Amino acid sequence: MVPEEVADKPAVVDPSTITLENGDTIAYGEYGDPEGNPIVLFHGTPGSRLLGALFDDIAATAGVRLLTFDRPGFGQSDPCPTRSITDAGRYVTTVLDDAEIETTALLAFSGGSQHAIATAATDDDRVARVDIVSGATPPAASDATPAMQRALGMLATAVFNRLKGLESPVLRPS
Repeated sequence: MVPEEVADKPAVVDPSTITLENGDTIAYGEYGDPEGNPIVLFHGTPGSRLLGALFDDIAATAGVRLLTFDRPGFGQSDPCPTRSITDAGRYVTTVLDDAEIETTALLAFSGGSQHAIATAATDDDRVARVDIVSGATPPAASDATPAMQRALGMLATAVFNRLKGLESPVLRPS
């Protein structure tokens, strides 16, 4: 059974939207304690600001004001096709300004990690700390494919090659 105070609370908040100087729109949501310590949460790829809803109750209990935004091309944010990874800080700064927050911690999952690192690198005066969960390196970080990715690719190819030689009575045409 869901406690009454949780059941009456909307699962997902309506987003705030900000228009950037180039006319593009960024959407973000706030969860947790409105007076709490701010943390900007970077969703993975794919993902959206809706990830924040999963942490709403625990953020409120922990005294955290959790801000999550749709990175360009996700959710209700415009695609911004000419952006680069170094633009991440500009988006976060715009969200922080709109939410009237001077400095924040950053928390990133998977594909959001490169954006959090870029934000810290380009706007270090607004970032108190960066925490990465299951970080993914940007594809352009190296010309060489990481060893683990090569190993997984070889394993997947080997398994596929072995399976395609097997015949199953269930799959065999009659």
